[in-house]
Amino acid sequence: SQVSVSGTVSGTVAITTTGTPSLSGNVNVTVSPLVFDQFRIQPAAGGNFTATLSSTGLTIPVARGVAPGSGPAHLALFGYDPLVYDIGRGVLEAIGIGLDVDRGDVAVRGNFCTVDANGLITDRRAGRIPTEVCQELCDKLAKKIKKVGDVEVIIKAGKEHRFVVIFRGKGLEGPLTATDPNREGRKLLEAR
Repeated sequence: SQVSVSGTVSGTVAITTTGTPSLSGNVNVTVSPLVFDQFRIQPAAGGNFTATLSSTGLTIPVARGVAPGSGPAHLALFGYDPLVYDIGRGVLEAIGIGLDVDRGDVAVRGNFCTVDANGLITDRRAGRIPTEVCQELCDKLAKKIKKVGDVEVIIKAGKEHRFVVIFRGKGLEGPLTATDPNREGRKLLEAR
């Protein structure tokens, strides 16, 4: 079962074996009528729970009419103004997988993809390869590519087809341009 909650939730949400959501801690939450129709939400032992009916709505993470990428959208969800804090997906992914990103580093999030004999992309996510395969590929790349000139190169696998490359050296500056043409049947774009 899946529960959709909007608003601020503090405390713990646990789904019991009966599928009934149980909330603990001091929780103030706004839920849609659909949630009340499908589930009997009740406080866990010792918890305080207040629920208000509302209609499920949408959030505007950046500005009206702007469809943000995953980086700005996540920053907005975490409470940061993405128009002020533009750190990029590479930094978010690197921190998310436990890498340290130093001032002056350029962090890039990448996807493995599948290309045909002509260099045209046939699958932008390489069939969503298992994380273990991504790890093997990144390990091979990391052994072969330790530096580019005087710049240290750090390559680490993320989840499934995703990985991070950190470029560490003097005088580096981002952001880099995307190489993904956002559809199959095209060649990779050149990064700048």
